[in-house]
Amino acid sequence: MVRIIDRAEPVSWLLSIACAGLIVGLPACDESLPSRVDPEMVVSYSVTLSNSAVAVESGEVTGDGGLFSLKARNVYDEVLSDKARLIGVLTLRLKNQPDSTRTLFYTVEDLTMPTLMDGTTLTITVNQTLTLTHPWDHRTDHGSPIWESLTFKKGFTDKGRPFFRSDTAMMQIQGTLQLFEKVQAVKIPAREFPVVYTLFDTPISPPTAKVP
Repeated sequence: MVRIIDRAEPVSWLLSIACAGLIVGLPACDESLPSRVDPEMVVSYSVTLSNSAVAVESGEVTGDGGLFSLKARNVYDEVLSDKARLIGVLTLRLKNQPDSTRTLFYTVEDLTMPTLMDGTTLTITVNQTLTLTHPWDHRTDHGSPIWESLTFKKGFTDKGRPFFRSDTAMMQIQGTLQLFEKVQAVKIPAREFPVVYTLFDTPISPPTAKVP
């Protein structure tokens, strides 16, 4: 179980002494205290998208478009701290395109705030959000570009450079995230995100990609 750090913990020794002094005058002191009831939810989980516009140059994704982040926010009123086991799994695919599946794996190396870790211990303060962001190449598990499943239109930049821009596609995601060694992975609510691919110097060929 995750260790919840009570903010009153440093003065517990003082309370113990006070309690000892009151025992004589309390006839019901031998009665057991009610057991602590843990809150139903202490962490809120979510997925976010950095930017719906994904740029591709010569077949390689550039910029920060299309990056998915796994997030966990401490919604309890006390600090959460225990031995870490940061493992995230995110499965995504273009809607109505079953062959466009890609699975991403997140680890402690993907932490955007490494200071949350002290050795092997993970600590999340009140209202603090842990974020894991993992770069990826926008290719399927079989190595094919995901954008090859989309329809494109040709255009030109204001400097006359040609490009192909896809229709808006919906990316479906689902996954799990585990934070602590003693707490099982939690399923992240499924969501859909819009994405648009713009290709520069990247050929597309029918029938997998079409230009009306």
